[in-house]
Amino acid sequence: TYTSSNSTVTRLRNIGTAFLVWEWGFAEIHDDLIGTGR
Repeated sequence: TYTSSNSTVTRLRNIGTAFLVWEWGFAEIHDDLIGTGR
C-alpha cells in the first residue's frame, strides 16, 4: 500500500540523515583528536 511504502521511505530517509549526522560528528571528533595529537 502507499502508506506502507511511504513509511518505509521515511524510515530510510531518517536512517540516512542520522548516518550523515553521525559521520559528520565522527569526522569532527577525529579531526580534533588528530589535531591534539600533533
